[in-house]
Amino acid sequence: MKPSSVSTTLDKFFKANYPLLLTGSPGTAKTALVEQSAERIGYKHFTILLSQSDPTDAKGYPAIIDNKGQFVPFAELYEIVNATEPTIVFFDDMGQALPAVQAAFMNFLNSRTFNGKPISKHVRFVGATNGRQDKAASHGIIEPAKSRFYTILPVTPDVDDFRAWGYANDLDPMLLAYC
Repeated sequence: MKPSSVSTTLDKFFKANYPLLLTGSPGTAKTALVEQSAERIGYKHFTILLSQSDPTDAKGYPAIIDNKGQFVPFAELYEIVNATEPTIVFFDDMGQALPAVQAAFMNFLNSRTFNGKPISKHVRFVGATNGRQDKAASHGIIEPAKSRFYTILPVTPDVDDFRAWGYANDLDPMLLAYC
């Protein structure tokens, strides 16, 4: 799908609370499309770079509370559990993440829980990855993680979309003439 089509699809999927996965080569605007959609529909959003995560990041911080060992959510995890407004959680660089990291975070999508605590009903999930063929250090997404998404949308470059974006963002027309 060209970026302009993906953009309108994202808006609809976020409002319907369906998790989806974007795939495409580096530079096809996957991250920008997610951020722009969130801003356009007025949702809070944040990105978790799975390529820079560890499997233990999905558990939180170990602590003893009331004489019981527990995991306490920190940073983004706290927001995922306690969101009070529509919030988009973007798992970026999924295919570059170790399989153990992918497995640790896929429970967020499947059971919508964090260590047995429900994730806020206001949270929407989206992921993005490059393909193995893109030579972007992606070794792919494990099948159980892939199956947690409602659908997978391929993002493909489109010259007309790029030109429209370039004109809207005051790119030098001489640069756009090369497209």
